[in-house]
Amino acid sequence: WKREGYVFEKEPGVPYKELTESFKKAVKKAGIADFRFHDLRHTFASHLAMAGVPLSSIGKLLGHRTPQMT
Repeated sequence: WKREGYVFEKEPGVPYKELTESFKKAVKKAGIADFRFHDLRHTFASHLAMAGVPLSSIGKLLGHRTPQMT
């Protein structure tokens, strides 16, 4: 497994800052307190676990190198 860049990039290695800013504005407009873009990753993993997906598979999807990270 080779980790490469960001999910959303303007060009290789350069993330879209507008995405982060847009997300922050949307969260604020929705009245949600204390929520970061990274929290979506945790939500994704939690929903997989609740659906019975094996932790080893979840770890692979998240790019974790060890089971302890998952």
